[in-house]
Amino acid sequence: MQTDNSPKKWFGFSLKRKSGVSSDEVGQRAHPSNDPEFFRREYYKQELDIQDLQQQLLAHDADYEDLQQQWNLQNFKFCLLVDMWAVRVLDNEELARQADASLRSGTGRTTKLIK
Repeated sequence: MQTDNSPKKWFGFSLKRKSGVSSDEVGQRAHPSNDPEFFRREYYKQELDIQDLQQQLLAHDADYEDLQQQWNLQNFKFCLLVDMWAVRVLDNEELARQADASLRSGTGRTTKLIK
């Protein structure tokens, strides 16, 4: 059973163009089921669209690679700074222990903390 999806069924009237052609007739002319030339044109049009999308995808891939390299560099710098900070904190703790030990032993020699 075929259902009627025409505008006439929905709205109770058929849409007419100035030329007097209904919307149903326009839809039938725009997509001829037996016209090989129509399908050939559509095929080439879609092929061009696909090529354009492939070019865009390649450009996005190149952008992604560039951004990935930039992120990797920034991540490396960040991790290096965190490691350097941790070493500095540990060095300061060690120097503080040494200074405390020298004050307790009475040598009076103090060690300068790293700033």
